[in-house]
Amino acid sequence: MMPLISVIIPTYNRSQVLLRAIESIISQTFTDWELLVIDDCSTDDTVNIVTQISQKDSRVQYHKLPKNSGANAARNLGIQQSTSDIISFLDSDDVMHPDNLSKQYVAFTSNPNLGVSYVGADYHDGKIYISTVHNAMRGNLETYLFKNLKGLGSSTSGFSVRRMVFEQIGCFDNQMASQQDLDFLVRAARYFYIDYLEGCNTIMYVNSNNRISDNAQRVILGEIQFMEKHESRIRELGVYHHVARKLARKYAIYDKNLKLAYAYLIKAIQYKPFYFYAYLYALKLPLLYFKK
Repeated sequence: MMPLISVIIPTYNRSQVLLRAIESIISQTFTDWELLVIDDCSTDDTVNIVTQISQKDSRVQYHKLPKNSGANAARNLGIQQSTSDIISFLDSDDVMHPDNLSKQYVAFTSNPNLGVSYVGADYHDGKIYISTVHNAMRGNLETYLFKNLKGLGSSTSGFSVRRMVFEQIGCFDNQMASQQDLDFLVRAARYFYIDYLEGCNTIMYVNSNNRISDNAQRVILGEIQFMEKHESRIRELGVYHHVARKLARKYAIYDKNLKLAYAYLIKAIQYKPFYFYAYLYALKLPLLYFKK
């Protein structure tokens, strides 16, 4: 009999924290699951850790990509190998709340129109709690996502997705350097209902290695790829000026490139000449540029 929920953990050289993530799945109050750990060709003892656990708990599986291809490719392999109608994701340096899968199952079974659910994030530095991030949005969120140019809640590490969503819109984009969660969400939001689940935040540890958000070049490249991929839809929805201003901000902060930042700000003004925030950002960009 197939499990009711598949959980996918992509990992690369995180054996020192991987066990913590796996144990958070084993400790779920909901027990009818399968866990697929997808190894992106780690060079540490990841395989030994997962193998030892799977010998004790057959619900835990180990899969390995043929070559190092990134977290998106790992997630996609997990989707292909999974067997459940509901697919949940957790990053290997994070921890899933004990009631997460139980609440996900209730949400999906009680609402046949639900395509994607997400949760908030409790940030820790490994020793102490730092902050909580949650934006309780639900419904048809395509325009909202484009305007804000960021994902929801705890990002990919906290998504649960009905399999039919992947069958209709495809999986995660392997070519995206960053913003893979937002890219997936805007594609899903065009056709499916998205919901926020309270009371089961993902615990995210900010001092882990191999985080895309720590690589400024990948952040900017992902933003460029996102804009090129979705520009026609962004213009169609009438929110191009919002996105261009957000990109100007990120060029100033991450790329430290005021020339390109102002270039996108000019595009925002050309698209909507009376867009007040664009003129405000003309003064703000140098401050963002010098921000550490």
